[in-house]
Amino acid sequence: MLITIGISFYTSRAILQLLGVEDYGIYNLVAGVIASFSFISNTIISANARFLSFSIGLNDYEKTNKTFSLCLASSLIIGIVLVLLCETFGLWWFNNKLVIPADKINDALTIFHISIINLFFSILFTPFNALVIAYEKMGVYAMVSVVNSILNLLLVLALFLGPFPVSNLVLYTFLTLLVNFSIGVFYIYYAKSRFQVVSFKPRFGSELRSLFAYSSWDVYGNMAVTARTSGVAILQNMFFGVVVNAAIGIATQVQNIVNQFSSNILFASKPQVVKHYAAGNIPDMMNIIHKTTKYTTLLLAFVIVPLLVEIDFVLKFWLGILPDHASSFVQWFLLFVLGANVSQCLIMGIHATGKVKNSSLINGTLYFLVLPISYYAYKQQASAEFPYILNVIFVLTGGFLNAIYLKMEIKSFQILRFYQKAVFPVLLLSIMTYVLLLFVKGKFANEYLSFFITCILSSLLMGLFSWYFILDAGIKAKCINYVGKLWR
Repeated sequence: MLITIGISFYTSRAILQLLGVEDYGIYNLVAGVIASFSFISNTIISANARFLSFSIGLNDYEKTNKTFSLCLASSLIIGIVLVLLCETFGLWWFNNKLVIPADKINDALTIFHISIINLFFSILFTPFNALVIAYEKMGVYAMVSVVNSILNLLLVLALFLGPFPVSNLVLYTFLTLLVNFSIGVFYIYYAKSRFQVVSFKPRFGSELRSLFAYSSWDVYGNMAVTARTSGVAILQNMFFGVVVNAAIGIATQVQNIVNQFSSNILFASKPQVVKHYAAGNIPDMMNIIHKTTKYTTLLLAFVIVPLLVEIDFVLKFWLGILPDHASSFVQWFLLFVLGANVSQCLIMGIHATGKVKNSSLINGTLYFLVLPISYYAYKQQASAEFPYILNVIFVLTGGFLNAIYLKMEIKSFQILRFYQKAVFPVLLLSIMTYVLLLFVKGKFANEYLSFFITCILSSLLMGLFSWYFILDAGIKAKCINYVGKLWR
């Protein structure tokens, strides 16, 4: 995680400087919108990993083998359907709805088609990715993440060797496709060589119905996520132009980097939650959900709180170029990450039960509403930040509703206890630290000194309060034991 974060910070800055604000905005608008269809890919991975983990939890080799073949078939079908949709409806949308400078149209169209190819392969490779997650091979997952980051770094460095016959914008998109394809091929090789359940024969038939039934509601929820992200990006392009899309791209980069502080733990936790549910071990399942929520939220707070205070300095130091609205977008994106993390932890339990209809329907509908409400607000001269404020409100609402849905399926789950133990202590600590940091920040005129003091003070405060009031006794004992071993 630390390696990928470090590389991501550099590559984001380098790409912005190489492409410029306008081209960077075009890339995030066109390639970003097509890439947002990866919500389908994420949905398939989630569904595949859930069914594979359930089969593994039952210790049923034959069922696991059959499930993998069904996953492969579903990925192939969905990949083909999405390519057809993108090259028909998507092409119409590109030609009629986007606001792109005339001299950039050809480049934008090229990256549009390359991004569709990238989308197809990312979906086709999902069963192999899901298999690695289901078998909890997190070391391999971490290694591939590092290699992926290094390849992206080399990709950026290669662009500095130009000029090339094609624009940096087109070349960057094509090289990104090659990197993602290479990573997918590795997952196929690893899964085929390590897991006996891997078969390259897709299984078509009535068994696909249960997989598609589970996925369909998840697709609705994730489609709504695309509406509130890429849909809003298109809306902002209509009202504010590609420069705002560059600010969205920067905010998204920061969001993705910060998300890594929790996403790796979520990846590791989800298969365990499903396996415990399959085995009927509900107390251990709920214990994992509680601890995952508490510690992922705490990790995120350690990073997000000082970032909220020093975001202007960080973006100027990191990027050199700072598009309008970038700072405010990042702040709202970070607040959204905190709310979404709690919601995702609860969704782990809901997905384990397989009863995803109510959660996806209500959460998805909330997110879909962001688009028409934002359109109306923009007509009334609302600020560019409005949709992201709405996102924060809706993700908090959706998270509480997810707690209710989990209670409906697992009667032993106590909503009030969950928030008291896993959420409120971290929230209170974050608010107190944020207020104190704002007060201290105003005492320093030097930006570098202010940033240094903010980071040190935030780490000390949150570290000490977490140790005495948030960490469990068992976790403290393990920390002390681990530090003791290091000193021996």
